[in-house]
Amino acid sequence: MAQNVMRLQNCVWGGRRLCFTRPIDFILKVNPFSGEAIVENSDLDIYVHAETYDDAARQTEQEIGYIWDEYILGQKAVDPPSREIASSLAKIVASYGELRT
Repeated sequence: MAQNVMRLQNCVWGGRRLCFTRPIDFILKVNPFSGEAIVENSDLDIYVHAETYDDAARQTEQEIGYIWDEYILGQKAVDPPSREIASSLAKIVASYGELRT
């Protein structure tokens, strides 16, 4: 399985967007035969396994959105690991807003 880096400068989910002060790097592994993709980031405790790279990218943005919604906006980061994850994300968010249609 080939290993590369997937880099996100912003995250879009549910009609909203987070823009980051710096890109977030994810370890990306793609199976050259099946096309299955695995995306990982230990700082945000994200591990995504999907059938395609595009699905993995979308699911990764959903995971970041979940952290934002639950741990930061919802203030549900109650244990030390979730507070650390929330802090890691909050430190690099430059802006947050609704997408215009």
